[in-house]
Amino acid sequence: MAINLFVDVLIVSLERIILFKGCVCDSGWSGVSCDVDIDECKDYQMTCNEPNTRCLNTPGNATCACNVGYRRNSTSGLCEGMRVL
Repeated sequence: MAINLFVDVLIVSLERIILFKGCVCDSGWSGVSCDVDIDECKDYQMTCNEPNTRCLNTPGNATCACNVGYRRNSTSGLCEGMRVL
């Protein structure tokens, strides 16, 4: 669960000064109570550049997972096709 911090933020622009009271959420979380998980895979906020991988959203974060039919090689760390016996 995300920890929210209540802060007063002073926003200054050329036209006006605004005092905003609200929560600052941990990275990966949003919402009034910081309980909404941000999908880092959506809109390409996170991309997986390794072959045979896809972005997998997790609570408060995201990771690169192997595509279906592939598994991560414990030595190389790369996603390799599974052998059919």
